[in-house]
Amino acid sequence: MRFIFAVGFFLVSLILLVSGLLIRHAFSAPDSFTQTVSVDGDAPVTLIDADELARVSGAESITVSGATQTDPQIPAPITLAWGRKSDVVAWVGNAPYQALTVNPETREIVSRTVPGIESEIPNPAGSDLWFEEWTGEGEVSANFALSDKDTVLIAGSGVVPAPRDITIVWTIDVDRTIPTTLLYLGAFFAIGGVIAFAIGMWRERVQRRIRRQGRMPKAPRGPRWKPPRRSLGAGGGRKPRRRRLAEFTAILVAVPLALAGCAPAEVAQPTPLPTEVTDAPPVAISPMQFERVVAAITATLAEADSSSSDTIAETRLTGAALRFREANYRVSRVDASLVTLFTIPDASVSLLLPQQTDDWPRSVFAIIEDTANEESPSIALVLTQESPRENYRVSYTFALEPGVVIPEVPSAEFGAAVLAADTDLLAATAEQIAEQYGDVLLLGEESAFSSVFAPDTLQEQIGVEAKAARAEVLVGQAAFSWVETMAEDTPIVFASSDAGGIVALTITESETVKPAASGAAITTEGAIKILSGRPSSLRGITANYDYQLLFYVPSIGSAEKIRLLGYSYALVSAGEAR
Repeated sequence: MRFIFAVGFFLVSLILLVSGLLIRHAFSAPDSFTQTVSVDGDAPVTLIDADELARVSGAESITVSGATQTDPQIPAPITLAWGRKSDVVAWVGNAPYQALTVNPETREIVSRTVPGIESEIPNPAGSDLWFEEWTGEGEVSANFALSDKDTVLIAGSGVVPAPRDITIVWTIDVDRTIPTTLLYLGAFFAIGGVIAFAIGMWRERVQRRIRRQGRMPKAPRGPRWKPPRRSLGAGGGRKPRRRRLAEFTAILVAVPLALAGCAPAEVAQPTPLPTEVTDAPPVAISPMQFERVVAAITATLAEADSSSSDTIAETRLTGAALRFREANYRVSRVDASLVTLFTIPDASVSLLLPQQTDDWPRSVFAIIEDTANEESPSIALVLTQESPRENYRVSYTFALEPGVVIPEVPSAEFGAAVLAADTDLLAATAEQIAEQYGDVLLLGEESAFSSVFAPDTLQEQIGVEAKAARAEVLVGQAAFSWVETMAEDTPIVFASSDAGGIVALTITESETVKPAASGAAITTEGAIKILSGRPSSLRGITANYDYQLLFYVPSIGSAEKIRLLGYSYALVSAGEAR
């Protein structure tokens, strides 16, 4: 009898555990669902929209396999990627593709061909439009958790049909509350059985010890006598139970009624008018994409620098940023000690401002801080993508001014509008800024626009006083002249949160040095000698410098000055003066 409770606990635990395991493994729905489809047709791409996959579940695992058409034993190259639906469709363009849909009732995958006029497409591997991508040969698998605006892309090398065999495994969220509860209860009763068994064993040992000592246990006490309960008369004592319950119920009903009588009069609430909510355009790039793009750009530039290849650099640079590299490569082939190449630091992105658009071309502004080297200036970049099938290229690079204050800008999730270069919403257009700032560099405080711009370090380095000091060195031997013009690079204007703008533009400064006396010659050296190809000239030498400038321009009507946020410059060409 001492172990009857332990046996009962163990029996209940066994029943609960067996029931929980049976319900969990024998009677519950499976936690995954698998479908395989063999795609017919010669389309180079297969697309699966996220909303089609969501007909079964929100978490998917996709496996793609395929072989070459010429030999089924040779594995074919496979690219599996996903991105924003609008971007994926734009990249596919006019090429035919297979669209996979899911029957919501049978969960069967159905393939249909969307016609197109392009029989071949570029290799999708390495495109900047993808959030993630996986490549391989023969078979590629990946796990996804997509939003309703995403699309999965499956392709080969672009010149061959897309892989045919596609297997999709959906993870099903099955409610296992009942079997889990039974298993927990079974474990609880098992613990209770162990405790009951331990107590029984302890009591058994106590009884044995008492018997060995020769003592008898105390006799049980008899029942105590209790006086009979008095009957209550009509004049006093406790009230009958039913009467007390009725009075308590009456109080419960009366209190809310009394409080309701004291409540203030109901105040009519205003009804908001219905408003039409429109979706804002998506941002050009996500933070995850930007990290992939910067890593790819850094790797490409490292490859280009190792071989001084203009062709490789051109795949990731454009505008003055490319001209800087090309000129440096020409110089480094002759004397590498004269060149210091711009590099993107492997550091954290402190600011990311993508353009708010779903069209092309699109631009991105970012600031990268090298936290490992406090003396290194923060770097600002402007990236542009001309079309869906082209990758982002660096069009502007800047070293930010010391202690610069960046204006308030929208978040990376919301993005900013890119304004036209000749917008009349700002205090000056890009062309006006280039003309006016160039005049300040030439004339300093005597310029009519000196009050328009705040002081900066670039004016100290190449402004009117620096130019005068340079001319003073060769006074009587050479005559200097400078011309500031706006380069052909397209200015880019990002709208800031205070109705101002962040403006990136390029100006070209042409410095001409001519001999002061007839018959004298100008001798060149260093990078100018290499780029001009002339060690000396009787006519003189013209050196062209490109200045990439980043300004903050306040809104029109503001009394605030235009501020230079950052800059970079380099010698890009040189030749004999005309």
